[in-house]
Amino acid sequence: MRMKRDDLRSEVTNKFSKSHSNAMDYSGVMYLEREVGGSNESETSSVQSNLSQIIKDANRRNKRMVYSNCSDEALMDIHKSCRKPHIKRDKCALHPDRSGEHPDRCKDFNHPIGEHSRLCVNKEIHLSAKYVNIHEDQMQHKLFTNKEDNGKGDYFHEMNLSKLGFYSDIIKWDNLKAPDRRELHPIIHERLCSFINPDIILLIDEHEFYCHRIVLQCYSTYFDELNNLEAKNYLKLDKEVTKDAFIAIYAWMLTTGQGGFHYLTRENILQVLIACHHLKVTDLEEQCLAFIDNENAFSEENAFHLFVDASRLKHKAIMELMVPRIKAFFLHLVSSKEFLELSLEDLCIFLQSNYAIVHCEMEMFMSAVRWLMYRWDDRCNYMTNVMRCVRFGLMTPSQLVDIRKNPESPEFLKVTQDKFVQKLIDDGMA
Repeated sequence: MRMKRDDLRSEVTNKFSKSHSNAMDYSGVMYLEREVGGSNESETSSVQSNLSQIIKDANRRNKRMVYSNCSDEALMDIHKSCRKPHIKRDKCALHPDRSGEHPDRCKDFNHPIGEHSRLCVNKEIHLSAKYVNIHEDQMQHKLFTNKEDNGKGDYFHEMNLSKLGFYSDIIKWDNLKAPDRRELHPIIHERLCSFINPDIILLIDEHEFYCHRIVLQCYSTYFDELNNLEAKNYLKLDKEVTKDAFIAIYAWMLTTGQGGFHYLTRENILQVLIACHHLKVTDLEEQCLAFIDNENAFSEENAFHLFVDASRLKHKAIMELMVPRIKAFFLHLVSSKEFLELSLEDLCIFLQSNYAIVHCEMEMFMSAVRWLMYRWDDRCNYMTNVMRCVRFGLMTPSQLVDIRKNPESPEFLKVTQDKFVQKLIDDGMA
């Protein structure tokens, strides 16, 4: 429906006057949407000229008007007009001559000054304005970049809210009060200690252990060398790592501070040491060696206990380290069942020790006889090896005669009847 010329002219004038008066309270870019109808070329040219003049006046108030559905020539005129200086804020954009300033402002119009009816002849115009606080130089290139014309006359990009200036304020979190969040380290430690969602299963002594791979990799080079992308979730460990030793090692890994020492005992210290050596847990291995090297922790009976474990596990270095610590405890050891159950190799180590405290060499000879008599039928064949460890040269002549001829000691006579033993006694008397 087409409006009458006078009515449409009044509507346009009122809208532009109201828009420019309100524009004084804002800064930024003014967007105007325009719909033009009709096909008269002379009228269209007049409309474009009037729009160009309007945008010039608007630019003088630091405002930019961007039109849609305009021709390329009109857009170029609008673009060039955006560099003109502005006028005072209290002047009318449509009728600057009426205020007494710039009387030639409308000289480009093809009608007398003050008559703007041709701007609205046989046209339907809808104008709306929006003010956005966007920097002119940043938006100029984006606003005047043409799109592909799909036959609809749409030459401009659609603008989202962020480009229109919304969402630009930064939230000041310092002024907000929110519930405190839990720290990351305690949460992780809680999940690890509670075995929540483990990611690896270890098979040790026919027992399955559900663990977290990251804990093992932090302390063990053996696990750290495994590729996480190719590693299996099910892993069987060698026999060097026992069930009890791994329990102590993993508990030590999960314990904070120096509390991990509580999981090391005299009973499992050697197993833990061997397992740490196999799994390359360097920190715990060094702590175990420092613990073993402490004579206050391992001396006398504790040293013998560790010696037995080292002998069973074939750890000769620990055996050699414990023998010098067994001194006054030796005679107590001889009177125990543990002494009778020693292997031939372990017995010879103690009989040859320079650190055992005895009253005389006769006590060493009696200790050897006690071990042989415990299982004579099986151990009589070891007599030569055992008696070679006794230092008969340190015995007195009366002691040597007594062990060979005293009828009150049948065990001694049974041993000294051996020709090799008699030769040893003769060498001692010489």
